[in-house]
Amino acid sequence: MLDLRKELNRQMKDREQEIQDQAELKILETNKTMDDLRGETSKAIAESEKNSEERINTLNRMIEELERRYENRESRFEDLETIKALNADLQDHKKKIFQLQENIKFYQLEIVNREENYNRLFSSSPKVGIMNPCSEE
Repeated sequence: MLDLRKELNRQMKDREQEIQDQAELKILETNKTMDDLRGETSKAIAESEKNSEERINTLNRMIEELERRYENRESRFEDLETIKALNADLQDHKKKIFQLQENIKFYQLEIVNREENYNRLFSSSPKVGIMNPCSEE
């Protein structure tokens, strides 16, 4: 019976050792799997960050290109037509102003001429502002 008991104890210890070895092996496998997953996740995150930075750089270049194109854009047809019409109106107004200035000069000379003719006909030396209505002459 003692031999049987020793044999059972030994078998139990062997089985216990076997279970412990299996548990350690499972823990090691789990740790390895976790390390592999951690590595894959780190690689995926690094790849994602790299792709994000490339996308950001691409978008920044696109923004710069669009800003450059916006700054150097051609004029719209409607804007050119409006500018042309406004320039034509400006030229017309300048001509009218010049004509009015010429008319003013003409009429000023006409007034001076008429005044000289009037003074020549009616008096050789005009006396402006000396009349006194209250004086008894």
